Amino acid sequence: MLTTAWTYNGQVPGPVIRVTEGDRVRITLVNKLPEPTTIHWHGLHVPNAMDGVPGLTQDAVQPGESYTYEFVAGHPGTYMYHSHYDDMKQIGSGMYGAFIIDPKDPMSEPHYDHDYTMMIGGFQVNAADEEKDYWTLNGRSYPDTPPIEAKKGETVRIRLLNIDTTDVHTMHLHGMDFRVVAKDGHPVPQPQTMNTVLIGPGETYDIAFTAESAGTWMFHCHILDHTMNGGDLARMAHGEMGGLITLIKITE
Repeated sequence: MLTTAWTYNGQVPGPVIRVTEGDRVRITLVNKLPEPTTIHWHGLHVPNAMDGVPGLTQDAVQPGESYTYEFVAGHPGTYMYHSHYDDMKQIGSGMYGAFIIDPKDPMSEPHYDHDYTMMIGGFQVNAADEEKDYWTLNGRSYPDTPPIEAKKGETVRIRLLNIDTTDVHTMHLHGMDFRVVAKDGHPVPQPQTMNTVLIGPGETYDIAFTAESAGTWMFHCHILDHTMNGGDLARMAHGEMGGLITLIKITE
């Protein structure tokens, strides 16, 4: 199933922007859309003029025009960027991406063997009104979601970012527990062990686990209509899964 999307640099999600704490960041937005737009740096501490709210901190960037955002990457963590104009339409069409700030001192946070970024969103393909019928991980619905792969004993961090315009998601891991190690870009003082985390629109969670048991395990939203591809009637009729599912593949 393919659908039309509005994009940053031709992809959904947009490019992962990864910098180091203290870096000076300069990003130029060139608007090739048929309507105005801006970029908001969600969770980042930026100068007021760089916050990307049209009519408040800047004028909307008109079609054919450009705007340069410049700021210092102030504090490490998992964040996102997204349109802040005609939000339901533009974000719902794919205008978002992950923004990761690594600490200047790598020893200031735990080391993980694998580091995955997973943006949760959705698209309206066949549904009426503003309902979504295809939920996505990094722009793809299962079975096209790429798996998470690790060897037994290795450690894995997953950066979960919910950019969904309206829906909460309950991400559940089979076969093992994980620890919530960061929330909205900030380490949690006492990591909580759990197997299901509730993540609302605009929230980010960093979760971590040790690959304890070999095999193929599910990681999925436990709001069960979010694990179906609504427009794929043939698959639904046979009970096949879709949507917010990916596989954790652990090898010996």
